[in-house]
Amino acid sequence: MRTTINIDDDVLELARAVAAARQVSLGAAVSYLVRRGASARMPQGIRNGFHTFAIEPGLLPFGPDEIGEALDEEDLSSAPLFLRQE
Repeated sequence: MRTTINIDDDVLELARAVAAARQVSLGAAVSYLVRRGASARMPQGIRNGFHTFAIEPGLLPFGPDEIGEALDEEDLSSAPLFLRQE
């Protein structure tokens, strides 16, 4: 559908960059960006200066302790890749 809208210069440049990268028309790039923005989850609030989001059913919540454990596990599993073989 053809229509006329006014958009900011930086938005136009972004749309042009997306169009070039995806090798699509400017209109297709704008449609892609609008759909992507419309489907983005919106934060429910702010806690300790960070945006918070609802957890989808079936997913377990995690915090700093779980993140630390995951990083430690990753370090241990990757360590052999960095050890010298003699």
